[in-house]
Amino acid sequence: GRRGKEEDETERFVRSTKVAMEKLHRENEALRANSGSNVKYMDLVREAKNLKAAVGERDREIASLNEKLSQYKEAAERRAKSEEKVRVLERRLKAETEKHDEAAHRLKERDRQVITLESQLREARRDGG
Repeated sequence: GRRGKEEDETERFVRSTKVAMEKLHRENEALRANSGSNVKYMDLVREAKNLKAAVGERDREIASLNEKLSQYKEAAERRAKSEEKVRVLERRLKAETEKHDEAAHRLKERDRQVITLESQLREARRDGG
């Protein structure tokens, strides 16, 4: 009976050891799977950080481009205003030039009239004198 008892105990020991080994094996697998998901998690965290930095960079680029765009718009508005001023001045200059030409023409007419009157006056003096 003693031998049978020892065999039973050995069998029980082997069985419990086997169960303990299987349990350790399952825990090990779970840890390995978990560490895999930890690695995935860390990868995701790193990726999220990189994306956040990239988005920040894009935001800065967009802000910079908006700034440039508004500067260009202001410059274009200033240029348009200047061009309008130039057009106004050109119209005014044209009007003044036309007035000047008219005045010059009238002056020439007056000069001709003066010359005519002077010569008529001279003739009248000669005739009367």
